[in-house]
Amino acid sequence: LTLPFVFVYALFALGIPGLALQNYPTTSFVEVVVLWCTIIYLYEAFAECVAVWIRNKVVGILVYLSYWIGSFLFSGLFLPLDDLPTIFKLLYYGTPFSYYIRSGYYLLMKDATFEPCDRALTPFEPVCVDSSAGKDVVEALHNILPIFVNEDTMAKDICVLLLMAVLYKTLYILGIIVR
Repeated sequence: LTLPFVFVYALFALGIPGLALQNYPTTSFVEVVVLWCTIIYLYEAFAECVAVWIRNKVVGILVYLSYWIGSFLFSGLFLPLDDLPTIFKLLYYGTPFSYYIRSGYYLLMKDATFEPCDRALTPFEPVCVDSSAGKDVVEALHNILPIFVNEDTMAKDICVLLLMAVLYKTLYILGIIVR
């Protein structure tokens, strides 16, 4: 019952702002919607799991927010994986945002076009590519933020996100049976 609502939510959240206002490439719109639905479903499954296992509502909300903030912080967007201590690398692999950001950014940028940049005219720009191809921009961004890779990892990333969602759904069902 949750999946149809997530899909409609994705169409309104991504379709209107992405296609109408921000000019997302239409070639990868279906893949972006599928990826977005997957991560929203994962967070929904985690919320259900927390709701059934934690009786106190305030503590449950804090656990959910801590998970969301932790997955955002350890996604590789702010701190590259190589800069994290070993214990925090587990958070990188165990939270969903790193998989979502890597695939989502690649899907949105691979077919995008940009204005070329002349390095002689703008020597201090961190990302200056003399090509208008989105893949070249992703390659240049990889030098600054290693999470952005110029390869399609969507199938692997969606599988990991779905495995996480199945884990949370299983814990949710187990919590209903036990309680």
